[in-house]
Amino acid sequence: MPQVPTARGIKIRSASDAHLLFYAVHLGRLPIIQRRLDATERMEVTSGAVFVWEERSASTVATASGVISGIERWTDGLKWGPSRVRDDFLFYQEKDPDLTVSPPPLNNHHLYRTKRAGQPEPLIKQTYSVHYYPQILEGKPPTEPARKWHLTAYRSSDAVDRLADVTSVPELQNINPPEGLFRKARIGKKR
Repeated sequence: MPQVPTARGIKIRSASDAHLLFYAVHLGRLPIIQRRLDATERMEVTSGAVFVWEERSASTVATASGVISGIERWTDGLKWGPSRVRDDFLFYQEKDPDLTVSPPPLNNHHLYRTKRAGQPEPLIKQTYSVHYYPQILEGKPPTEPARKWHLTAYRSSDAVDRLADVTSVPELQNINPPEGLFRKARIGKKR
């Protein structure tokens, strides 16, 4: 089954916005990305697309089918410049903005770069990470190792004013993440 973005057509302005999306995923109102995007799904990486995914680790849980969910590392097939820290987020500027990944031809495992239609400006990738402690909802204290969830959002500079706020998403209406369910993961390495 093809994966779709967790949300479309929105901008993430604050950690509170990100926490609302994480909570909607926790509640099952919005989808979480279960595996790396395939070549066709990568075409969904456009301005306003937001993806929530769980990092695969020792604390990642098995699904009902026994398959370990989670992603080791996010890949979108695009080239990015170095990260810049702003507030609680990391931002990356796209390199080669007129190129994107196209599906490989049969019997060939290499991805080919082609012009991306309808994307005049380079994308900006915005990332945010949290430690996820679902056990607090059962009245239990947070334990280590925590599960780690990530938000990866895309936008272009020319479209940011046209993107909606997260509060306009129906699935995010009238929800309030419980205190301690998500705790910001540190940006950068410990010193």
